[in-house]
Amino acid sequence: MHYTPKSPELARWKLLAKLTKLMFVMSVLGFLSTFIIFPIVAFNLPSPDRVVRREGFSTKILDRNGEVLYDIFAEQKRTPASIEDIPDYLKQATIATEDKNFYKHAGFDPMGMLRGFSRLFTRGRAQGGATLTQ
Repeated sequence: MHYTPKSPELARWKLLAKLTKLMFVMSVLGFLSTFIIFPIVAFNLPSPDRVVRREGFSTKILDRNGEVLYDIFAEQKRTPASIEDIPDYLKQATIATEDKNFYKHAGFDPMGMLRGFSRLFTRGRAQGGATLTQ
């Protein structure tokens, strides 16, 4: 029988090994939920064509009870434009500014999500995602 004395250093290394294993498992679960489970759930979202606006096109700011505090641009007459009415150079400029790879990843950019998550550790704050698909 082999005898190893219990030392504080050995206990610390065992704790470090357990924490490393836990971090690995959490990383795998995070990867699975971000890149596999989330896209599967996203397929059940309604098509943007079926989302119908029921109210006007002004911005409403509500209080905590749901009462309208401000109705911004309520005096202006806004007319929604179809995508065909927007000039191509404006579409291209918007996509170049927001997400240059938009047509390559079809609205879900795993590398963009990873980059945004990594900024939490490298710069101490999260980076926002593209708003084109929202």
